[in-house]
Amino acid sequence: MGRFGLRNWGLVSLALHAAALLLGLVFGLPRPLPEPREQAIAVELVAELPTQQALAEVPAPAAAPEPVAQPPRPDPPAPEPVRVAPPTPL
Repeated sequence: MGRFGLRNWGLVSLALHAAALLLGLVFGLPRPLPEPREQAIAVELVAELPTQQALAEVPAPAAAPEPVAQPPRPDPPAPEPVRVAPPTPL
C-alpha cells in the first residue's frame, strides 16, 4: 500500500456513501400501491344438521382441604412504664 493518501481514501469513502445513498433511494422508497377494488364474494351457508353444543364431562366433586391448625398467636408485649429521670444539673 504505497502512496495511497488520506485524500484518496476520502474520495473512495465519498463514492461508496454516494452509491449506498443512490441504492437506498432506488430500492428503499416505497412504491405506490394500486387502489384496492371492492369485489363481492358470494357465500352460502349450508347446515345439514341443527346446531349442536358440546357437552363436557361433569367433574367429580372435590373434598374440601383439611383445616390446618394455626399456632396460637403470642400476646403483644406489655408497654413499659414511663420512667421519669431526675433533672441533671448543667
